[in-house]
Amino acid sequence: MKKLVALAALVCVLALVAGGATAATKTWNVSSGNWNTSGSWTPTGIPVAGDEVKQTKAGGKCTIPSGYSTANIYRVYIYNATIPTITVTGTLNMATGNFIKVGFGSTASNQNGRMIQTGTVAAASTPLILGDGYTSRYAAIKGWYNLNSGTLTCGEIQLGYRGASGYMYQAGGSTNVGLVTVGYDTSNNDCLYSLTSGTLTCTGMAVTRGALTVSQSATCDINGNMTVGGTGTLNAEISSGDNTYVDVSGNVTISSGSTLNVSLLGGFTPSNNQEFTIIQSTGGGAISGTFSNVTSGWSNALRDSNTRLVAIYSPAPEPTKAFPGAYGFGCQASGGRGGSVYKVTNLNNSGSGSFRDCVKNDNGTVIFDTGGTVTLATRLNVYNSNVTVAGQTAPGGGFCVRNGVMYIRNFENWIIRHMRFRLGRHSGTSEGSENQFDSMTITNGVNVIVDHCSFSWGCDENVDIKDLSNNLTIQWCILTEPLNFQGHGYELILEPNGIANTYMTLHHNLFANQLGRNPRGSNEYGAILWENINNVAYNWGGTEGDWGAWACCDSSEHSDLNWVGNYSIAGPNSGNTPSTMLSAGTTNSRIYIGSTNYIDSDRDTSHDGVAATWSNVAGSKTQMGSPFSIPTAYQVATDTADTAYTNVLAGAGATKPSRDSVDTRAVNSVTNRNGSIINDEDDVGGWPTLAAGTPPTDTDGDGMPDAWETAYGTNPNVADNNGDLDGDGYTNLEEYINSL
Repeated sequence: MKKLVALAALVCVLALVAGGATAATKTWNVSSGNWNTSGSWTPTGIPVAGDEVKQTKAGGKCTIPSGYSTANIYRVYIYNATIPTITVTGTLNMATGNFIKVGFGSTASNQNGRMIQTGTVAAASTPLILGDGYTSRYAAIKGWYNLNSGTLTCGEIQLGYRGASGYMYQAGGSTNVGLVTVGYDTSNNDCLYSLTSGTLTCTGMAVTRGALTVSQSATCDINGNMTVGGTGTLNAEISSGDNTYVDVSGNVTISSGSTLNVSLLGGFTPSNNQEFTIIQSTGGGAISGTFSNVTSGWSNALRDSNTRLVAIYSPAPEPTKAFPGAYGFGCQASGGRGGSVYKVTNLNNSGSGSFRDCVKNDNGTVIFDTGGTVTLATRLNVYNSNVTVAGQTAPGGGFCVRNGVMYIRNFENWIIRHMRFRLGRHSGTSEGSENQFDSMTITNGVNVIVDHCSFSWGCDENVDIKDLSNNLTIQWCILTEPLNFQGHGYELILEPNGIANTYMTLHHNLFANQLGRNPRGSNEYGAILWENINNVAYNWGGTEGDWGAWACCDSSEHSDLNWVGNYSIAGPNSGNTPSTMLSAGTTNSRIYIGSTNYIDSDRDTSHDGVAATWSNVAGSKTQMGSPFSIPTAYQVATDTADTAYTNVLAGAGATKPSRDSVDTRAVNSVTNRNGSIINDEDDVGGWPTLAAGTPPTDTDGDGMPDAWETAYGTNPNVADNNGDLDGDGYTNLEEYINSL
């Protein structure tokens, strides 16, 4: 009888387990709301034990609220072409032997997903799969996971399954897991585990492709073996003295071709030949191999009978800047240095010699043999890297891009100088009238500097810096007259979502005659450290009580700001609170207000601003007593607010070969305290005519005019653009461009 009872119990258990596979599939059905709301699911009803959960709502946000604990869910899927999210502030319990899959799909479209955790995820034997390319290995699929606090327990973490990409950003909390694999298969796609704070404890680690990033403020314990493959990277972030980054109880195998990136945070500078323990093997294990590719100025070696791998600091010369006068976090972009020369010879929408064709080439410099305005028929999509756009070489009236969005995506190392981007409401393209598009959009751009450019007539923002962008500078630019016909007359937004720590600099720019966002900067998934230095804002709009000269950040997102030497000047459209300098944001916005910021809020014609204080900041932001530390290589040469006002009005925007009438009107509106927010470019006369001009003679076609080559000492009959006659790190072509 006892045997029969036991057998019956076993049958019941097996039925329960098997029943999970045929239990209900609950699909999230609304844009936002709490998990425990019955009507948010199809079919109706909160998921119960054994249910399979799918969050496939386009842009949907599902929250497991604080204090709520789910049943033992069978499987969780999060995917859609427009990124859906599940946020866990309470507890997500998973049944044994199943999985959480973030980013998945059976089509080539971007079936991406995101999961955010501040609560508890209890999935003891459940794999967490970030990015699954399905059977056909669709490489466009991506999965993101942001662990900000709380505890994550799971059986395994697989980043980048079947060719997709996976990104784990741990900025707090603790992860207890079995094997962690960064780059689950060998397909050529990127993956990342970023451990900037908190604790990671796992039974093994394999970095087969992509990167593992570990900061000194975090703890990484591997209770087993670790491997770093030939395409794998270990990023070590150093902010203080010697410390162990990764503790491994077993053996460590480092393959030839692997990369060690060492970066210094918080202004920390080691002494010469100082050693830092990057990996330490304990409990009888040993380390075999060293990294083949190591950050310049560093070397790596094994110590203590191959139980410690150390990085050794030996100061290297500071990298060559993008050009003399480049500052901020994008100042070391190399652009097209050493690459080919591509010449714009006509104003056609596409084809040989067009701007579209020239700018789509990797590894090179775009030179202009004609001035004028190119009217784009469609959006200009660019996906290449290592490019310099030298707008200052254009003859005649300079060069302007009209109608289509300049949309740069998934790239690195760009230098853009003395260009005009003026979208317009009446473009006649699919990206034009009555739509929310920007004059320029940068997505996933790393190491970028935009210098002396002019932006106007965007239909949402003039400039939009979006997901995964990092190490960027916008300097000496004019952003003016974004179109407000649909209430989107904004200047600039910085939203590098998807990276835990991002760095951006804005200095010596003019923002004039706009509704707001001068700029707005924030990061939903971590901190953005950005600098607003020596900028001028004039005639911001808005009738809402909290709109000020500068909208610093979104309400609940993270921003760390150095606010130094800026001049805010209210104009005719500046609403009911012209004395508000910074608006929006909460205590997540940590702001240092330097003593040299000025605000002129009386809306008269006199230039008589007064020193701004914390009383000019709206909301409940966190005031910092000292500036956030910036590494010396990225620091900006800073003026007082009054000096910046004079210099910006005199020198910002595309000034080569000369300012056009749009920029001249913007500057005069500040000087004369007039101007207005506009709805249509026709309100101000539309695009000015820019003369084509005549290019200088360039016999060898290397981008350098014969007369300049003769004077400089290079050969006008030999293409020697990539030489370095004076040995200063700038090529001969760069010397010519910089001389303009």
